[in-house]
Amino acid sequence: MNNILHTPEVTLKSTKTRRMNGSYNAIAQYSNSRKGKRADLKNTYFRSSWEANAARILNLQKRNWLYETKTFWFENIKRGCRSYTPDFYLPNENIFIEVKGWWDQKSKTKMKRMKKYYPNIVIEIWDKDFFQATKKQGIDKLIKNWEY
Repeated sequence: MNNILHTPEVTLKSTKTRRMNGSYNAIAQYSNSRKGKRADLKNTYFRSSWEANAARILNLQKRNWLYETKTFWFENIKRGCRSYTPDFYLPNENIFIEVKGWWDQKSKTKMKRMKKYYPNIVIEIWDKDFFQATKKQGIDKLIKNWEY
């Protein structure tokens, strides 16, 4: 039986082909993320390694956090994004953190609706730039169980 290795070039080409023929699903892009419970984080289930690492950073900073505890509903919306659940809530600071690896149209719509329906809610975005800066500062080396 032959094993097929998927090099980055092959993956990019197949993604481009799927986009062109309409079979690309933006949700599938997250299928390679490491979902599951993390023993070092009170056995909490996370949807990605970035979310788990965000929790580890918050622990290092000694910031109290809750994972996916609040859902905001967009009243009068009939189709599309009708709700939004931020990744983290920091109750002592009354702010939310959204870990964002990919800004698809649905994500952009949710953020626009949050600004419209909940203008006083503070949401920090921790994205690729945030995690690159964290790595550049060497913070990843300070945290046990950091996921690459």
